[in-house]
Amino acid sequence: MKYEFILTLRKEHSVATLCRVFGVSRSAFYSWLNGKRPREEKGNRVLEEIEAVHDQHRGHSGAVKTWRVLKNNGVECGKHQVPRIRQQNGIVAKRRRRFVITTKSKPSLRHAANLLRRQFYQPAPESGLGWRRNVYTDEGRTLVSGSTY
Repeated sequence: MKYEFILTLRKEHSVATLCRVFGVSRSAFYSWLNGKRPREEKGNRVLEEIEAVHDQHRGHSGAVKTWRVLKNNGVECGKHQVPRIRQQNGIVAKRRRRFVITTKSKPSLRHAANLLRRQFYQPAPESGLGWRRNVYTDEGRTLVSGSTY
């Protein structure tokens, strides 16, 4: 719409001034005038393709996968253009569900009674009974250890 307005007013004012007032580049105006699509319209076309790929993959494809699919389909778009357009339009891939622990121990529950009176622990040995020595030989140092019980 801006380009059409510039086209009608270009007889009264210079194209450079009109483009500066409307915030478009002169090259974009002349591209539109010659039948080429400006970047904005190309971005809208790429957005439609991105949404189609997103729906086709049920929302599970990220930016890189979307870009590869578009590239294979023959859509001209940049590698960094796809994530930018996705972010600007709020297109986010579904994330995988994290591993959820379904069983949780409840410390408030009591343990079963020890009817057999088994002892599941071993008393620790008294300290000072073990020994460790460095033995130096012609081949190098060797660690030797032992215990007295």
